[in-house]
Amino acid sequence: MSNLVKRSRREKSAATRRAILEAAHDEFVENGFYGATVAAIAKRAGVATQTVYFVFHTKPDLIDAVIDDLVMGKDEAPPVQTPWWAHMREEPDAAASLRIFIRGSADVYRRASPVSEVLRAAAVANEELLARREREEQGRHAVFSEAIKIVASKGRLHDGLTRPAATDVAMTMFSPTVYRLFRDERGWSHKRVVDWMCEALPRLLLSGA
Repeated sequence: MSNLVKRSRREKSAATRRAILEAAHDEFVENGFYGATVAAIAKRAGVATQTVYFVFHTKPDLIDAVIDDLVMGKDEAPPVQTPWWAHMREEPDAAASLRIFIRGSADVYRRASPVSEVLRAAAVANEELLARREREEQGRHAVFSEAIKIVASKGRLHDGLTRPAATDVAMTMFSPTVYRLFRDERGWSHKRVVDWMCEALPRLLLSGA
């Protein structure tokens, strides 16, 4: 088989995967996890239902893949491997470093939180989805814990606030759920949410911020 044929097949496979991911995103956001069907996702993507199962196996696997794809974004990398993360590490000022983290994370939330909230709602009544949701939160905890470690190396946390406690505060105050509460229920713009978080979190976490 020629290299040209192999490349053509890889490109076709990648295009099919992209079409399914985008169709699944729209279907999950519009209809929720239980209302979305693989048949409807396949129809949106312009592929056979069997193709969706062949590429992603199960609907829980598919929603995981959609969330992972949204988190990775245009950089096609997890947050800790992105340019904004490197910028955060290099910034010498603790408050400024924290604000870089907030802005980078907020961009991830803007992309991924609609589907992430679909998974959170569905997990209430499904043990398999709950386990997947818990793994997602463990991953978010690892990212926030490392970010707080970096920030705390540049400035002092408030008296009595340990790094684990600071991680808990940051994760709770600046979560996908809180982000969407501001956006969807209070009607704040993305910029307004981010600007407020950039003011509030340094005051909550850092001494003298």
